[in-house]
Amino acid sequence: MFTRLIKGPLFYNWFFENIPKKSIRISTTFIKKYATERLIKYYGLKREGIDIDIIVRGNFADFVSGKSDISAIQLLKLLEKERFKIYRSKKQKSNFCIIDGQKLLIGYFNLDEESLFAENSMVAAIGTNDANLISNFNLHYLDVLDNCEKYPEISKEFEYKYKKFYKKFSTDTTDEFFKIISSQANDKEKFNSFSRNLIINKCEGSYIISPKNIPQYSNLEDGTFKIIEILKKNNSGMSFNEIGVGLTGSGKKDVAYKKYGENHSKLAELLDLVYITIDSPRKVFLTDLGKLFSRSDLNIKIKILHNQILRIPIIQDIIKNWSDANFNLIEYLNKFLAKSTAIRRTPNIKQLLAFLENTGLSGISKKLKKL
Repeated sequence: MFTRLIKGPLFYNWFFENIPKKSIRISTTFIKKYATERLIKYYGLKREGIDIDIIVRGNFADFVSGKSDISAIQLLKLLEKERFKIYRSKKQKSNFCIIDGQKLLIGYFNLDEESLFAENSMVAAIGTNDANLISNFNLHYLDVLDNCEKYPEISKEFEYKYKKFYKKFSTDTTDEFFKIISSQANDKEKFNSFSRNLIINKCEGSYIISPKNIPQYSNLEDGTFKIIEILKKNNSGMSFNEIGVGLTGSGKKDVAYKKYGENHSKLAELLDLVYITIDSPRKVFLTDLGKLFSRSDLNIKIKILHNQILRIPIIQDIIKNWSDANFNLIEYLNKFLAKSTAIRRTPNIKQLLAFLENTGLSGISKKLKKL
């Protein structure tokens, strides 16, 4: 019998050692697509014979602020079946994982990159196989489940909220964005003075920066407006190759189509407008936010893009580091990427920052000249 402190990264220090044979029960406040996908792949949660329950808080503000991804929910909904269920509990308070009813991890952790994979993570939890403790906790789990609901289709509930949010959202002051993600943002002047800090502070701990979430694309319009229009016409999903053909036209080699389609699909997923399946060949589908984007007028589309770009970890972190007079974008990117790759990605980052400037986030133009 053991009961001990488990320090992050929790994937390698606990989940890696405890592979479920019969069941897994997870309760998480926040949920991110990349972390969820890696856990599903490693545990083989698509295989038959395992009972899977995942409880997520699922508040609207969590998705707006970037703490949770719609694409993660929709990936799980795609996998949902009789023995694989996803629930929502807006009153969710405790985060835990129970493996086979015999092993318990409990603490403040989430299904996100920071909790599971960050080497310098300060996340910690208690792991135990104490039979009496777990027996009592299993009873608590049943009480938690009684206060949950089967996770609804996001579009049925969130579309109204998103529409209301974006109609009120002002790209001149970004008032509504910060009202939703910060309970402290009551003074309008604070939006101008502390808006960048609010972005970072409200999303602190919900991500880590890695090469996988640093944007890489050739054409911003292709990775936003055009890819959405292409997918809007295909409810059965599309491969990277098919998307590449749709975006560039005929006459290129398959490898070029696949790479172009993959890069622009991953940009759209980073913006939570699409989700990419796990199976090979991987397919791309619109999220419910992507569907709302496809049905919206240009003004709403621009507001959605503005908000979703603010969710990108590297964008948030760059804004946070602008207070450093010696900040150099290429040197900064070189912390995560090879120098040649950092140089290639720099125009992408600058373009996204310029988009934010052009759609209402003030003070960027002077910084762009120095980057």
